[in-house]
Amino acid sequence: MNQSHLFFIFFGLVTYWVITIYEPFLMDIAIAILLALATVPAQNYFYKKLKNEILAISLLTILIAVLLFGPIIYFVVTISSVVANIDPNIIPQIIEKAATILEKMPKSLQFFDGAIRESIKEIKITAMSNNLLSIFGNIGAKSAIFIKDISLIIVFFFFTHLYGRKILQYLGENLPFDQDSAKTLFTDTSLIMSITTYSIIITAIFEGALFGAAMGFMGYDPILFGIMYGFASLIPVVGGVLMWLPVASYEFYLGNTQGAIFISLYTIIVISIIADTFIRPMIIDFVSKKIAKTAIKIHSIIIFFALVAGLSTNGFWGMIIGPAVTSLFLGMISVIGSLKSKNI
Repeated sequence: MNQSHLFFIFFGLVTYWVITIYEPFLMDIAIAILLALATVPAQNYFYKKLKNEILAISLLTILIAVLLFGPIIYFVVTISSVVANIDPNIIPQIIEKAATILEKMPKSLQFFDGAIRESIKEIKITAMSNNLLSIFGNIGAKSAIFIKDISLIIVFFFFTHLYGRKILQYLGENLPFDQDSAKTLFTDTSLIMSITTYSIIITAIFEGALFGAAMGFMGYDPILFGIMYGFASLIPVVGGVLMWLPVASYEFYLGNTQGAIFISLYTIIVISIIADTFIRPMIIDFVSKKIAKTAIKIHSIIIFFALVAGLSTNGFWGMIIGPAVTSLFLGMISVIGSLKSKNI
């Protein structure tokens, strides 16, 4: 057997075992690399100001942890605490309250009465109450796993920035890639990811702050609801509805019709129409020109489909993976175009 063939067989086996060993961490490593790639311009900015690479990377890591993962941890801890304190015995009371509301249903809606009552009868209260404890336990376990993943991502993010250039140099020297094309691909992908990542984060913070202010005015926890709306806004089209509709319905259930109307109109007009339709494109344009400092244009429809695809295939982390893969694809197209122009 040819020695080169034997080497590649051996290399394939070693690669398989490396992937097997590191499989539990591959997603965390991938997300950390993608975030590092998106924040290269920020690292360069901090380095110019501080003149110290480790200090610049440490500051950037802390900033990412606070801005991106701080709200997630706050949300997970708060929701876990709220869910753990829910009394399972309250479920029969809710169902009894629903039956009472049915008795006062207007005549125009009474054709729903039969179907709703049948649905209520089919609810097995005892089984649901017994399962609540296991549900709470699963929520706590998943929260712990989520926080563990976040911690690993932060660690990998730091070391990716610290040793990223050396790793890229090593790969460039040993892999059969044209150096100029590889550099162009890296630069374009990093800039495109910077635009998408910064735009997503700034928009989510802005819209979450608007919704949180309204919820604080109504007596709710503004930080919790602001975080929830910020993440919900990442889901195109229906994201905001997932937040304001349950709140409006609950206020209407309590008899606060004015509060229900206020939160509905405020979210639709101020956030969905003004902020999302008019201000979001301005944020993307601002990031493109001022932060990323590039002439590359990213249409908002591209970010839209990248988020939809990422969230539908990879869940929460898809908001990073979707735009990242799309950015890499666009960067490769840019490299192909530059190579074609050189050949011409």
